[in-house]
Amino acid sequence: MAVSGNNIFLRFTSRNSLRLLCYPVLLLALIANIAACSGERFTALMNAARNGDTEAVRKMLDLGAEVDQKTSKGKTALMLAAARGYTDTVKLLVDRGADVRARDNYETTALIAAATAGHAETAVTLLQYGADPTFKDTSGGSALSNATFFGRSEVVMALLDNMPELPANAGDELLLLCAGLGYEDIARALLNKGVNVNARGIKQRTTLMAAAAFNKPNMIKLLLEHGADVNASDEEGITALQVAQNNSYHEIITLLRNAQTTEKQTPPNITSKISPQTTTPAKTTQTVESK
Repeated sequence: MAVSGNNIFLRFTSRNSLRLLCYPVLLLALIANIAACSGERFTALMNAARNGDTEAVRKMLDLGAEVDQKTSKGKTALMLAAARGYTDTVKLLVDRGADVRARDNYETTALIAAATAGHAETAVTLLQYGADPTFKDTSGGSALSNATFFGRSEVVMALLDNMPELPANAGDELLLLCAGLGYEDIARALLNKGVNVNARGIKQRTTLMAAAAFNKPNMIKLLLEHGADVNASDEEGITALQVAQNNSYHEIITLLRNAQTTEKQTPPNITSKISPQTTTPAKTTQTVESK
């Protein structure tokens, strides 16, 4: 189910991000408890987990409750506890054998559920137990991309701190998302992680163009501070300034024009390399006349 308000992002994000941006309803379903409306039934263990009743969970497991039993939609007790941020319950379930990488019918994991809902401590705990941050659900969203989309700054920071490196191209996608949505804290963290400030999406559109298209002047400032190329153009030859002009975003127009002026006035950074010269004493040639 596509939401038209987000379809404009089609112009600036990569194809994986498009699936994320065009299906926010599916993403919200990860954190919304809509099971009762659809006839989904929970076991006693699942109910205790989703309510964060760790002691009740412990007693049921001691009595032989199946830790990884799934609902008709594939949810486990671990996913339900993670989606509500009950870290102690999550720890207990994993310690008692819950599969930290289990997926529901939408390919959602406990980590994706926790990250999407904004539970940083729970997300980090799952990572420490071996959850894979690169897993994606059927909408194309991972724990990191979902957290970024919903502006879960604390979760994003925690995930970045606990991931040795970002998956290939993931940083570019996330920075493009942040640029258009105006999430400066997350964008700054990504840039500090080494993500390319001039990352490009569909049709070679840049982060600066995305920020210009969605009228995010503070994001423009941040990107320029980190060296964004103000003169970069997409495959149609359009620059960020032209994007802003087409939408009459006057503050951004001023920022980009000032950046172009500054760039023109800045002398090129030419370091003259003077090779050390070896001075050799002049040789005096004497002509000896033979007598």
